[in-house]
Amino acid sequence: MVRAETASSTRAWAEEEFGTANLGDKRRNKRLVDMAERAALAPSGKVSEVFDEPAERQGAYDFLESRHVDVRAILAAMGRAVAQRSADHPFVFVPVDGTSLNLVDRACSKDFGLIGTKLQKARGLKVISALGVSAEGVPLGIATMTYWVRPGKQGVARTRTKRTLEEKELRHWNETIDQTIEHLGIEGRPRQLWFQLDREADAWPVLEHLASTGHTYTVRGNWNRRVHEAGNQRRYIFDVLASRKPMGTYTLHVPAGPGRTARTARMSIRAASVTLDVRDKRTGNRHPLPTNVVWAREEGRVPEGEEPIEWLLLTNHPIDTLEDACLVIFGYTQRWRIEEFHRTWKQGGCNVVPVRRPPSFRSGALPCSSRRRRRFVMATRTTRTERRWRRVVDEWRQSGQSAREFAKGRGISAGMIYAWSSRLGKPDASSPAAPPATAPKFLPVTLIEEAPTVSPERSAMLEVVLPRGEIIRVSPGADLTQLGRVVAALRGGAA
Repeated sequence: MVRAETASSTRAWAEEEFGTANLGDKRRNKRLVDMAERAALAPSGKVSEVFDEPAERQGAYDFLESRHVDVRAILAAMGRAVAQRSADHPFVFVPVDGTSLNLVDRACSKDFGLIGTKLQKARGLKVISALGVSAEGVPLGIATMTYWVRPGKQGVARTRTKRTLEEKELRHWNETIDQTIEHLGIEGRPRQLWFQLDREADAWPVLEHLASTGHTYTVRGNWNRRVHEAGNQRRYIFDVLASRKPMGTYTLHVPAGPGRTARTARMSIRAASVTLDVRDKRTGNRHPLPTNVVWAREEGRVPEGEEPIEWLLLTNHPIDTLEDACLVIFGYTQRWRIEEFHRTWKQGGCNVVPVRRPPSFRSGALPCSSRRRRRFVMATRTTRTERRWRRVVDEWRQSGQSAREFAKGRGISAGMIYAWSSRLGKPDASSPAAPPATAPKFLPVTLIEEAPTVSPERSAMLEVVLPRGEIIRVSPGADLTQLGRVVAALRGGAA
């Protein structure tokens, strides 16, 4: 059962998040809010697991497959909700990151594309998400999402430099940035945004586009780029930063991880203003791009076999003081919010991309035969549908109504009740053991005011009463093996 206050708050969230969507029909608008409320109460990666009632489930399928539902209108409503929540904030952090949805399509019959490497032969969708985060680091909601399907045959690396921006996946990063700016504007007034992007966005088309938006950006550098200086002197970013004195230091708690030792790292901060000398490899044209660089690097002793922690951050935020540089670093730490969202969305509470069973399990890693393994899996598996029908059958049995009368009142088929009643005749293997079928028998007991007196000699004796009434009295120190033989002989003689 869902508590009333939980259902009420969930409904309020659904109205706030999707209530402004205009799908061309009031019924579709209401259906969207209803579906969001239900999905929030029972999140799952499958429609059949979110909606229990057949009518709701069919309505959800019809909504998702309708050609009248415009996904862009839904994303715009989500962006407006973020804008309303951030109305009183001086600026909004916008972490942007991409991910892949690995979806099952063994027959290659769905509108999915290739993801991962060619050897993996995985299929699904590519997604770039933008998340609104307050200046204090509180998530405000999804600003926008961009989906696309890769073609069946991907281009090879040697032709990458010959393709235009419209032919590359980089264009989706720019589209996501533009949609975020459009969605987070309130009544035509653009809000000051601070985009946070990882190394995948360290490409000159994305950097140049970010600089042209008028908003603040921070991109983690992936290359030791050449910088433009007078006299065409060939220098690179790390050369410039290494020549700068540290602006200050701070401590960073490093948790343990794969190939990483838990420790408290001492980070030094260096910063510089440079002009990047980026070049379009397709045309050979150079694009000077003024930007600021903040370099945070671990100093001192580093555990053996590990590399020092360092961040190279490209930004257009001022870096005049240590506080400015620290704010740039803090802003980039908010990029992990989008990774947390993708993890929750794909394999957390929403489970859009459930974790696949490891190959070792499928190949027979369990120490038993394949037949016994299938029996074990089938005996311990309890699906959501089975639990729901178990509740329905239990309610029918307790109602005292006929199957036809009960089914008519619930809007279900009487045949389904009979079928599931027969199927669920045995108790669920995962449920506790059922009580015995027959009720225990009790012997009549008569209470007396005073217990009869027993002689000390008799109270020290041990009595064994046989089924036919024979009584054997032995002393406490008697040989139990010999006593067992006597009992067996008497029972055998009686037989």
